[in-house]
Amino acid sequence: MPLKRFREVGTVAERTPMGLWGGRYGELDAIYLSTSARFGGTSRVFRHGKRDPDTVWKSEEVPENAETINKIVDDGETLYAFFETGGETPVISRAIAGGASGWAFDGPSTVDFVGGRGLAAHSGGLLVGGSWYWNDGENPDHRKGELFHGDGSRRIIAPGICWEVLVTEDGVIWEFWHGVAGSETVAQVFVDGVEIESPTHSTSGGEVFLGAVYACGSHEEEVGAPDPNVYRWTGSAWEVVHTTTGIPEHLVWVPRETGDVLYCVAAHPVEVWESADGSEWVRHDEIPELDTGEDHNHTTALGYHDKRVWFAARDEAGTDMRLWVDAGGGDLLLQVI
Repeated sequence: MPLKRFREVGTVAERTPMGLWGGRYGELDAIYLSTSARFGGTSRVFRHGKRDPDTVWKSEEVPENAETINKIVDDGETLYAFFETGGETPVISRAIAGGASGWAFDGPSTVDFVGGRGLAAHSGGLLVGGSWYWNDGENPDHRKGELFHGDGSRRIIAPGICWEVLVTEDGVIWEFWHGVAGSETVAQVFVDGVEIESPTHSTSGGEVFLGAVYACGSHEEEVGAPDPNVYRWTGSAWEVVHTTTGIPEHLVWVPRETGDVLYCVAAHPVEVWESADGSEWVRHDEIPELDTGEDHNHTTALGYHDKRVWFAARDEAGTDMRLWVDAGGGDLLLQVI
């Protein structure tokens, strides 16, 4: 039976959402929304505090000229966001405490480094993955994929791109690498340094849920046909557990008081699904099948904060992204400060 729990809050005066992060358990004092400058708009970070009305999202001070500001994570003390190209490092950060809204460059020194979801906090240091000089075919490091770990380099695959990194509760690192069109490299997945088969030719997103790892989508369309499936690692193989009409972009674990839930978000067209066991899925049909437009990057975001789930999506029919929340009240005129 379809669910009807989300209500639309309004719109945000930016074009494309990339990430929503309120802490692994939704425990932060605020939830943060990152955006993209691809196909119009600006790469920014917005903040919505626990005590703010649902319609109030405050613009943070971030460095300029990013192609995208994508995945946001934290290590308990510091917030990190992937700053794709245009900066002196591929990461910006700010302290969680203190109330200051300014973000500064952080992480490994790079000049031209693309990516988006290759970012994770780990006890051994921050994990940052992507690829060098993606659009510069004359550079000797053109499309050299690299995953940094703390002060060192964990892995290099050339050509390649480390697109997604996950860290399990017991500290095991999962690396999802894309193959590169026109090259001999193929998609690869590494678990604690050991290679296993890849579920897709270009995994879009992954998540840890009820002790298992899930992966979805096909981020890089030029490598192969779109993949509308969600996969679960059984310990020896990937099994398909769900299929969407659109292309899955995100998998997000939500620790609800009534039981853990895994969300799946698809784009082009938009779909939002949830599952209590990773096998049976129910759709939120109160969220319309928006046309987000085709992109080799993300056009939606979903995050958990203060016992509520937030969802944002690009709408090709309008100029601003649209925003939903699954509980609470408020007006429909969004205030961006």
